[in-house]
Amino acid sequence: MVYDVNVSGYTCDRCIGLAVGDTVLRSVVIDTNKRQISALVEQSIDGHILNGGKIINPELFKKTLLELISKSKKKASCVSISLPERYALTRELTFPNISDAEIEEAVKWQAKNIFPLPLDEMYLDWKVLPNEQDGKEIFVVALPKRLVDDLVSIVTSIGLRPVNIQTSATCLGRLLPAKGNRLQALVNLSDEGITSTLVKGSVTKLTAP
Repeated sequence: MVYDVNVSGYTCDRCIGLAVGDTVLRSVVIDTNKRQISALVEQSIDGHILNGGKIINPELFKKTLLELISKSKKKASCVSISLPERYALTRELTFPNISDAEIEEAVKWQAKNIFPLPLDEMYLDWKVLPNEQDGKEIFVVALPKRLVDDLVSIVTSIGLRPVNIQTSATCLGRLLPAKGNRLQALVNLSDEGITSTLVKGSVTKLTAP
């Protein structure tokens, strides 16, 4: 998860799962205490809000989000956001047997060479993958900082606490039952098109349009 906040000491009885698309917003409202879905709604957007890794019409996004929440008729205090996979930069890296303390520096050094954005314009996240061979395999995800900051600003302005921002493939990949080291294919059909994702042990390995 590229954006994750410290929720220690914070309770959220009802949370919104918000899926952001170019022309539609979808939400599922979850009662965390009862562990059940209490609302599932969507709201079309009168125009495009995402383009080139940024929100081009923040006021339209905010207006549509408020309409979406109104349709659900459920109040919530926090939100978990998913974005289309094409707005994320991903890469699987292999390093020698470095220590955990060295991972951050190694990932950042590689990221500035393989991703098209400068480090100060990205939020980076990574996960060490199970590896039976020598070395460490690390799955790296980056999102444009401007896009993430804009999303956080908008949802907090209407009283929602963002707990994380992830890609849709990452969210769906965790729903697949883990089958050891076997690769599984996940096909996602949406208004934005079709994406195919390879998942290994509930971890996204590769996504392609």
